[in-house]
Amino acid sequence: MKCKLCLILINFLLIYYKMESIKEEQKQGKKVEVPLELIQSVRNVIEVVSGRINWKTDELIPVGMLLKHIDEIIKENKEN
Repeated sequence: MKCKLCLILINFLLIYYKMESIKEEQKQGKKVEVPLELIQSVRNVIEVVSGRINWKTDELIPVGMLLKHIDEIIKENKEN
């Protein structure tokens, strides 16, 4: 009987650990490799399109933050 309880507890802990691992992975998002040239191209397209769009005020901050993040990625990877 004690062995069954131990097995149940071990299985519970394994399931719990896997669930926590999945939750953590979902928080971080899936990571993929992308060529630096593609990131630079996307950044250039956003910059060209930005000049042609009449952005609403509340849309400017997210676009600016996205460009800043892209610029940081490019800078970090050009140095390496």
